[in-house]
Amino acid sequence: MKKQLVIGLGVVLSCAFVNAQGKKPLINELQGQGYGDAGCGLGSVVFGSEPGAKQILAATTNGISGNQTFGISTGTLNCDTGGIFAKTNAFVETNKMALETDIVRGQGETLATLGQMMECQNANFGSSMKERYQQAFPQGGATSEQITAIAAGSCGI
Repeated sequence: MKKQLVIGLGVVLSCAFVNAQGKKPLINELQGQGYGDAGCGLGSVVFGSEPGAKQILAATTNGISGNQTFGISTGTLNCDTGGIFAKTNAFVETNKMALETDIVRGQGETLATLGQMMECQNANFGSSMKERYQQAFPQGGATSEQITAIAAGSCGI
């Protein structure tokens, strides 16, 4: 029994480490999907995001190995923080008032920082955002996700 457990654990770990380079779950490698209900961690790397019993196995693997904290801290094991747009949304939400002022002017530190965060190569990013002010800040208000999407359009992303 112990021998089977050791062999099984060895197979699971070797599959995880071989696949860790691509940061895609083994099962969903072709689909490019992330983790499922079990969350990120070794279980998501090995079992993927397919719903059902595989999520129970993924959650069990995550719980036994206790690696989610490590994955979140290092951005590995499918524990990606969302990349540019997640950080950008947080920045927009935090700096919405200053950003609105800068967009009205078509320039400013907050607007320049937003462009840098999005790795914008458009030299006219500020003036393009100024032209889209009514879209970014309509009468009823816009969410940070909507403002980020408008900024991405101005940036050419």
